[in-house]
Amino acid sequence: MIDYREQATARGNQPHESPKETNWTKAFFELYADLPLAQRQARSFAYALENEPVYAFPLERLAGQTYQGCRGAGAPDLSGSEASERWNEFSVVGHFSKAVSEAFPPSQLYHRHFGGMGCPGHISWDFGMVLNLGIEGMQSKIAELRAEKAEDPVAVEFYDCASIALEGLLAWVRRHVETLKAMADNETDPQRRDELLQMAATCERVPARPAETFREAAQDDNTGFRVGGEFRTGNGCHAGRQTCGDSSRARACSSVRFGDKRYHGGNR
Repeated sequence: MIDYREQATARGNQPHESPKETNWTKAFFELYADLPLAQRQARSFAYALENEPVYAFPLERLAGQTYQGCRGAGAPDLSGSEASERWNEFSVVGHFSKAVSEAFPPSQLYHRHFGGMGCPGHISWDFGMVLNLGIEGMQSKIAELRAEKAEDPVAVEFYDCASIALEGLLAWVRRHVETLKAMADNETDPQRRDELLQMAATCERVPARPAETFREAAQDDNTGFRVGGEFRTGNGCHAGRQTCGDSSRARACSSVRFGDKRYHGGNR
């Protein structure tokens, strides 16, 4: 554990740069520019996630790592991006700030405390849904709900976009499986080779299917935090109600990774 913590701290203190904003910008303004806005947003998010780097470090037993707070790691549809000034027209913060200023005078409590900004952070995702249903189960549920709301175009669009986003998550996880298997093929240490193959096997099962073991619950928790809590917003989005038996302890397992300072340049 001490060796892992030291390695993680050393990695965190190195300079990092993310391709997220560049990939998101390419998808939104080039690849999917002709789609309706909601699908354009969903497919751009999925594209950026699918193309997020896959990291696999010595000694780690949970797959999945993202770096936030570094150059290129912002969420452009939230607060814009240096990658393109075109985001100013579509970013949430700019529009929300204007709407708050128009709806609430500066003397009102809301305006004083939120400063006219909107930010989807400091909330709790229901990771228990992933743990209990798996992404495939969630996709089936989405299909059922979509069928029930077939006459409602807004609802249909919402469910279609949710499905697109989840497919992006699965694509990113599949890349981890490929990377871990390739590393195992080149690993000379038998113990580490077995660990890599076990990690790959775990990622082949979750989050696509429901978690059945503590290891799978811990991996689910880690993946959910990387995507929901970091990649999507870069803000503090943490575990909410978790209903899988082992999942209440999963955070303790994944927290050993926190020495890897994902927020480069800070102490978060």
